[in-house]
Amino acid sequence: MLSDHLAEIGRGFHSRGWVPGTSGNFSAVVSEEPFRLAITASGVDKGSLTNSQILQVDANNRAEQGEGRPSAETLIHLAICRARAAKAVLHTHSVWSNIVSEIYGDDGGLTIEGQEMLKGLQGVDSHEHREWMPILENSQDYQSLSRLVGATLEWHPRSHGFLLRRHGLYTWGASLVEARRHVEILEYLLEVTGRSLSVFGNQRERRRRNMTTVRIPDENRTLTDPVEVHECLAGIGIHYRHWEPSRPVADDAPAEQILSVYSEEIEKLKQQGGYVTADVIDVKSDTPGLDEMLARFNREHWHDEDEVRFVIKGRGLFHIRPERGPVVAVEVEAGDLLRVPRGTWHWFDLCSDREIRCIRLFQDPAGWTPHYTGSGVDRQYEPVCFGPNYISARGF
Repeated sequence: MLSDHLAEIGRGFHSRGWVPGTSGNFSAVVSEEPFRLAITASGVDKGSLTNSQILQVDANNRAEQGEGRPSAETLIHLAICRARAAKAVLHTHSVWSNIVSEIYGDDGGLTIEGQEMLKGLQGVDSHEHREWMPILENSQDYQSLSRLVGATLEWHPRSHGFLLRRHGLYTWGASLVEARRHVEILEYLLEVTGRSLSVFGNQRERRRRNMTTVRIPDENRTLTDPVEVHECLAGIGIHYRHWEPSRPVADDAPAEQILSVYSEEIEKLKQQGGYVTADVIDVKSDTPGLDEMLARFNREHWHDEDEVRFVIKGRGLFHIRPERGPVVAVEVEAGDLLRVPRGTWHWFDLCSDREIRCIRLFQDPAGWTPHYTGSGVDRQYEPVCFGPNYISARGF
């Protein structure tokens, strides 16, 4: 029975120090129609967990069977089941998940790669896989937190788990067996990550940020928190996502290899946005005619179709002027996907190294045609990733 299996998992995880005391919670789907979820009751000691302490709830978190009350985090389990079509969700409170979530919390997550144990995750067949593990700020507002979990899983469709900061790990599977294996793999990888930092030193500052930076110059504000970044950009109609490839690819790989590695993501975007073609653009400081090329796009303009870029290498700066509200500057770097909808007033600059490599998607194979507003607004904003020396270069 599912309840016996869940109780066995709880006792086993407790013995390994992953769910001390009454921490953690575990669930498994009993039926789809009507939807019923078996989940641990709130406040029970996982070291002595029994099948009588497993409840059943419906899709609205109403208890249908069993004594006690459902875990306060049942809404998160339900959100994961919906987002991933998961049949089981397991949540642990290990020491290492807590430590790692605090170390990398400001980055919005961490990338784990090169580890043989990654092959224990569903769909992963190589140690070269790069696993992005989002980290969300903990909250007692489980309605809001469950919505954020759903959105995060949509933003990162390849992730096998996520961390709540200073709290613990959530993972899932198509069965309890798979979910249990994911806990074992991810807890191992989190411990390796944490111990490596203590042995080799905290190299966090030498790691890539894994998140774009948004600035609102007129309000002298800078946003780096993942939730704030997403909310700000979504509020002005800009689609942003951070991608991790299903298998690693060198940033200087041939264009055909780049497109092949990201083929699944590209096809999804084509279906969602009606894009018909994709290419890889490679711009360097010594690219012939670079200044003329940049002059086409560093003045405020708009397009008849969406402008979609996924950055593979280098950095660039979009300024967005929404219909309402202040100008927003979005600095993008490797791993950032940005979609600027058709008709949006904006302009684009390269950063100081004058280098960027991107995948671009088009609805019209002829490419983007800029329609200039002639407002001159673009002259009022310094490209922040250039610095003050760039002002004179633009004729100020």
